[in-house]
Amino acid sequence: MDRPDGGLGQGRMADTGAVLVIDDDREIAGTLREFIEFRGYPVVVAHTGRNGLAFLRHTSISLVLLDLALPDMDGIAVLREAEALPEAPEIIIITGNATLESAMAAVGPGTVGYLTKPVDLPRLGAVVERVMAQRRAVNPMRNNCSQRHR
Repeated sequence: MDRPDGGLGQGRMADTGAVLVIDDDREIAGTLREFIEFRGYPVVVAHTGRNGLAFLRHTSISLVLLDLALPDMDGIAVLREAEALPEAPEIIIITGNATLESAMAAVGPGTVGYLTKPVDLPRLGAVVERVMAQRRAVNPMRNNCSQRHR
């Protein structure tokens, strides 16, 4: 999608239960999108860090699946900028180059998972469901919004 709002609506008024996939590998991004959409959540995809941050600034996003190796900027830099947003999403790091250093750098207040490629989809699904359930429990309005997507 080319629009920064991803077709999900402007602003950050309500948590839509939406997921943003930031990965430059179009095949992996497509697989992740299909998997998450099948679980009932709206998904937008960005193939660069800058585009991903634009979505986050203009769209209500609950969860980000973030690749660390992006063509335009370091995934950790994207992570830090996302964490600094007024309504920061939860973030799952997905990387094909897992190292102790990258895992330690990825630890932050919004990081809820660190998965390696190829992604274990059942494990990813469990993390996504846990995150979304926690977000609904914190704000019952989120429960009403995300129920529409199931």
